[in-house]
Amino acid sequence: MQLSLCLSKPAQHLKNPLMAASGSGSIIWFRKGLRIHDNPALEYASKGSDFVYPVFVIDPHYMEPDPKAFSPGSRLAGLNRIRFLLESLVDLDTSLKKLGSRLLILRGEPGQVLTRCLKEWGVKKLCFEYDTDPHYQALDIRVKVTILFSLLLFI
Repeated sequence: MQLSLCLSKPAQHLKNPLMAASGSGSIIWFRKGLRIHDNPALEYASKGSDFVYPVFVIDPHYMEPDPKAFSPGSRLAGLNRIRFLLESLVDLDTSLKKLGSRLLILRGEPGQVLTRCLKEWGVKKLCFEYDTDPHYQALDIRVKVTILFSLLLFI
C-alpha cells in the first residue's frame, strides 16, 4: 500500500464522504486552517480524488483540564481559545454542508485516529497544512511515524 502524505478537486467538488465507496479518496486533516476558501491543503486533497473526507481530530491532551491552572481551560489552551475553536468547527461544518459534505470530528491521539481512518476508509492520501509552530511540527512527525509504522505492520 502506497500512501501520499501532503503538506499543502477544487472545494466545490467535495462529495459526502459518508456515501463514499472504495475508490480514489483523500483525507483533509484540518488543524488551524479551519476554512474552505484559500486552503492549499484542501485544494491538493481534492485533486485526483473522487471523495474528500474532511476530518478534525480533537487531541485529548489539548483539551485535558488542568486543575493547577490560574484560569479554566487546559494546560495548552484557555477557555476562550477552546470556545473559539469549537465555534470555528461549527462554522467549518456549516461551510461544508453547503457543499454537500460534513466535518467529521474525531477524538483521540491524531496519529492513531488518522491511521485507523486511512485503513477503514481505504484512503491512500492524507493532506494537512504545514505549520511552523514547534508543537505542530512535532505532532506532524509523530503522525507520520505512527502511520508509516502502521503500514509496515499492515503489509
